[in-house]
Amino acid sequence: MPSIYLSASNQFGNVGADGVSEGERMHRLADDIAGLLRKQGIVVFRNEKHLTPWGITCDSNTKKPDLHVALHSNSSDNAHRGQASGTETWTYRLAGTDSARFGALLQKKIVGALGLPDRGLKDATVPGCRWDEVYRTKATAVLTEIFFHDNPRDIARFKERYQDVVVALAEAIGDWFGIEIKKGEPSMGKGEPRTGEGPFKDLDPNRYSTRSILKLCKAGILHGCDDGTFRPEEPLTREQFAVAIDCMMEYLEKVLGVTL
Repeated sequence: MPSIYLSASNQFGNVGADGVSEGERMHRLADDIAGLLRKQGIVVFRNEKHLTPWGITCDSNTKKPDLHVALHSNSSDNAHRGQASGTETWTYRLAGTDSARFGALLQKKIVGALGLPDRGLKDATVPGCRWDEVYRTKATAVLTEIFFHDNPRDIARFKERYQDVVVALAEAIGDWFGIEIKKGEPSMGKGEPRTGEGPFKDLDPNRYSTRSILKLCKAGILHGCDDGTFRPEEPLTREQFAVAIDCMMEYLEKVLGVTL
């Protein structure tokens, strides 16, 4: 199956006009997109929250995905804070590359769902504007800045159309791989924080198994339920066990480059 590295911004110090950090918001978005993709059998890798941009690039290159998508929000300089608006996507050159082709597809989907100004594609190979995640990744890679988190109007629009944005991003990835994404409610809604750990609202951060559960889910080996829960105390059926083993074998084949 095709694979993707979904890289959410780790800029937790970039706090938006509503008090929510870029990192927190983009990691929630990436978790919801991953949920839709995994339901269609797409292998999804995710970045750890402590990694630097270069660390993310190296991690992606180690995992060897078919596609690398970095999710960010944007901000203006202090002199123009709160004034800029819109969506832009950084690609490896502006034409003639798979990055540019996928970037155009992604940009169109996001702008159509969000309805903010289309700021177009940006060239990530220009000196002074180079993004490691686009310029130095081995996979076809893009970095999208979905909206301006210092603009209250952009934030309000993102919250209002959050579900549409999740589906639009998932559909762009599915279209690139030739896989239809079945529309459904993502497990998290309107970008609101969860009460539990990671993407699951019923996981206690202090539970002994939480770290292991999240690692396996991030690798695509285990999956949660459609209602946003993991239900850690429920028994595993033989059918669920078979699916988990199959997902683990797919993960090992991708990472090790072997056929099991």
